Amino acid sequence: MRNFTFLVFCLSANVFFGQQPQNLMKSDSQPAIFEKRIYDYVEKQPEFPGGNQELLKFCSQNLWIPKGCDEMEGHIIITLIIDETGYPTLEKIRKIPSPKFIPVIEEIVSKMPCWSPGELGGGIPVMVRYSIPISIRWE
Repeated sequence: MRNFTFLVFCLSANVFFGQQPQNLMKSDSQPAIFEKRIYDYVEKQPEFPGGNQELLKFCSQNLWIPKGCDEMEGHIIITLIIDETGYPTLEKIRKIPSPKFIPVIEEIVSKMPCWSPGELGGGIPVMVRYSIPISIRWE
């Protein structure tokens, strides 16, 4: 039986498609009240406990191949929302080799521990969009 391997590259779309935070101060020099919005770019990115290596390890330990996809190779790209407390939720599955992988992805995200939240300048925790690409290949 061939060995199954996959790669998770914790590349955040935040760096490439980022948006700068809006004016953080009101005109009267009082701190702005931050809306519940999802940021694509923040000064401090969310971080999985232990960093990217631990995220890779977590995904590899929790990924399973659905029935009928034994020989399938391809890429999965998921987008998470990491909220102000670090809780991850699945926003969107952007690319997937088969719809049979949807329950796999949902299970992985549901088992994820809380992350360190993303922050704006001054250490203000905010919701951040974070993308994770996963490559599936057989060796």
